[in-house]
Amino acid sequence: MSRTKSKTPIRWERLLLVLLNGGPISKEDIAVSMNYKLINRISAEIWQLKERGAQIKQHRKGKTVWGYELLNPQDVRHLVEDRGFSVLPVVKNLNDLNAQTAQVAEKETVTQ
Repeated sequence: MSRTKSKTPIRWERLLLVLLNGGPISKEDIAVSMNYKLINRISAEIWQLKERGAQIKQHRKGKTVWGYELLNPQDVRHLVEDRGFSVLPVVKNLNDLNAQTAQVAEKETVTQ
């Protein structure tokens, strides 16, 4: 049973949207792309995805996990497409967004 369409995805859906890009994605890239500050709790979101049928591989350097990879994107893509979301691009830093700097209006001083 799928949820109704919503404007904002919940955390495990945001993680899935990032992992659907394919290939291994580092924890830092996940944190920036998801705008998720509690990256140490990412295992809870991974567990939610595994409960829904996702197969996720952990990439390690020694004992430290540096990234995650979704092994069956074709099987879990329907979880986000049914809700009307598309894949989030991986953002390495905020300069990748090509954002324009906001023009600040000058304050008018009123003299009495």
